[in-house]
Amino acid sequence: MRKLVSFIKDISIRFSLNMTILISLVSATMLCGYLVYDYAKNQKLEDTWAIYFLNLEQISQRLSKEFQKVYELKSNSQKSFLTRDVVISQPDYLARIKDESISKWVNDPFPGKLELPILTKGLKNLRSERLIFRTNGKSYLGIITSHNEASLSVGKRLKSGKYLLIYRMNLSKMIKQLYQSIETSRVYIVSRSGQLVYSGHKTIDRSYVQKAENIRLFIASPVNQGQFEFKHNNEDMYGFFQKIPGTNLVLFTELYRKHVLRRLDQGKDQYLTYLIVITAFTMIILQFIFSYLFSPIKSLSLDAVRLANGDFRQAVVVNGFGELRSLAKSFDTMRQRLINRDSELADLHDEKLIKERIEIELKVAKQLQDNFMHKILPSEFNFIAINELYQPANEIAGDWFSYFSNGEETYAVVADVSGHGIGSALFTSILSSLFVEHFIGAEKGSCSDFIIQIQKIFNTIGKGKIHATLTLIKVLHQDNEVRLYNCGHVPTFVIHKDKTVKPIVCPSNPLGLDLPLSVGKKRFFYKDPCRIFLYTDCLLEKHPKFRSKQLRQVLKEQADVPASNFIPKLYRKWQQGITDEIDDDLCMMLIDVKPIKNKFEPME
Repeated sequence: MRKLVSFIKDISIRFSLNMTILISLVSATMLCGYLVYDYAKNQKLEDTWAIYFLNLEQISQRLSKEFQKVYELKSNSQKSFLTRDVVISQPDYLARIKDESISKWVNDPFPGKLELPILTKGLKNLRSERLIFRTNGKSYLGIITSHNEASLSVGKRLKSGKYLLIYRMNLSKMIKQLYQSIETSRVYIVSRSGQLVYSGHKTIDRSYVQKAENIRLFIASPVNQGQFEFKHNNEDMYGFFQKIPGTNLVLFTELYRKHVLRRLDQGKDQYLTYLIVITAFTMIILQFIFSYLFSPIKSLSLDAVRLANGDFRQAVVVNGFGELRSLAKSFDTMRQRLINRDSELADLHDEKLIKERIEIELKVAKQLQDNFMHKILPSEFNFIAINELYQPANEIAGDWFSYFSNGEETYAVVADVSGHGIGSALFTSILSSLFVEHFIGAEKGSCSDFIIQIQKIFNTIGKGKIHATLTLIKVLHQDNEVRLYNCGHVPTFVIHKDKTVKPIVCPSNPLGLDLPLSVGKKRFFYKDPCRIFLYTDCLLEKHPKFRSKQLRQVLKEQADVPASNFIPKLYRKWQQGITDEIDDDLCMMLIDVKPIKNKFEPME
C-alpha cells in the first residue's frame, strides 16, 4: 500500500511539473503567435485599403480620360474657328434642351424612349459633368454643349440654345481592359441616380443595388471615395468606392475578407498544428528528464527521513551526480559514525566523555557544512574582496553561504534553512548544488531562475514543513551596479565611503511557505568604494542587547577597519554580551567593491 501511495505521489509531482512547464510554454507561444498574427492581419488590411484606394483612383482617372476621348478627337492640322485645338466627334444622337428637358430630337429619334425619364432626371444634375447611362442593354455618353460646338460636331448650323450630344460606347470593354482583378473581386458601376451602369459579376444586378443600403447611402453622399464593411450571404466583405471625375458615376469594388486573409489563416492553422505536435513531443521528453532528475533526489530524501527517525541499519544508496552524490556519501559516512556513537554512548556514563563526543560530532558537522560553501574569488580581481565567518551551532543547522566571481559578475548568497539536523543539512546541500548549477557551472547565471528552482524543490519535497530565508547579491562590475534579491531574510547593510550605514529593506516572503512567491528586489550604483554586509538572524536574535540599531552603530565605527580584520573584530564585540550557549549557526560576509578604473590597482 505504501509503494502504491508513493507511486501515486511521484506521478502527481511529475504531472504537476510537466503541466506547469507545458502550460507556461504553450501560453507564451500562443500569446506570441496571436500578437504576430494580429499585427500581420492589421498590416494586411491596411495594405489592402491602400492598394485598392490607389487602384480605384487610377482606374477612375483613366475611365474619365477614356470618356473624354469618346467625343473629343485631337487635331494636328489647324485650330478651328472656335480657337480650340480639338475637334468634337460626330455624335450618334443629338437633341435640343429647353428648360432642362429634352424638347426636340434634331436627328434620328433616340431608341428606347421609355428611358427618357432617366435622361431628363440626369440633366438636372449634369451641368459640366458627363452623363453615362444604359438603355436597351447598351451604354451611352451624354454631353451638354452650346449650339456652336453642336453645329461643329454635325457639320451644319443649328439654332441657338443648349444641345445634348449622345455617343454610343462599349463600357464593359473599357473596364475589362483597365481592371485586371475582376475574377477575384466584384466590380460594378452605379450612377448617382441609382442606375446600375456596369456589372462585372453575375450576382450584381438591379435588385442587388436597390437592396444595398450602404450603396444607396454612398450614392447620395457627396464624398468622392471611401470604404465600408458589410455581410453578403453571411460572409464578411470589404467594399471600396470612388467617384469617376467629371461624370455621374461611382465605381464600386467588393472582395471577400477570407480572400484577403487566406494566406494568414493558412499560416495560423499550420502554426497550431506544429504547436500541438511539439507540445506532445515535449511531454514525452520531459518524462525522461524528470525521471532522471528526481530519482536520486527522491531516494536521498527517503534516506534522510529514515535517518531522522533513527533507523541507521540500512546503508544510504549512493547515486545521482555532482553535489547529490557527495551528499549521499557524507550521509552514509554520518550513518556509520552515528551507529558507532550510539553504541559508544551506551557505555559512556561520564559527562565529560559525552561532551567530548559532541565536540567531535560538531567538527564533523562543520566539515560537512564547509563542503557546501563554495568560495571562488580569483586573486587577480583587485576590484572586489570578500571576507566571511561561519560559526556552527551545537548540531547540524541550516545556515549557509557561497560566492563566486568571474571578473565581470560576482554572486554572493546567504541563506538560513529552518530547523536543525539532517533535514536542514539536506536542503542546505540542495541549495549548494543549485548554486553550482546556476552560477559556477553556467556561462551566465540567472538569479530569478535560481530562486524559482529553490521554491519548486522546497514545495515539492518540504511540502510546507520546512522553509528558508535568503539574500542573493549580484555585482555587475562593468556597470558599477549592485542588484539585491531578498526572500524573507534580514536587512542587508551598505557602508559608504563617508561612513554612512544604510539598511536595504525588501519586503518579501520566505521560500517554501504555502504562499505565492514574493521576491524583494533592489538595485543601486556605486561611484566610490563601498562595503556590503550580509549575515544570518543569529547575529541579532541570540544576543540580549545586540539589535539592529546597535549593529548599525558598530558598522559605522568600523567603517575604516581593514577588510581582513572587520568581521573578526565585529564577532569579538558580539561575543562580549553572550552568556548562554548558542543553538543556532552564525554566518557573516563582508563584500568590498570599488569602481573599475585599473584592475591591477590594489584594493583599499
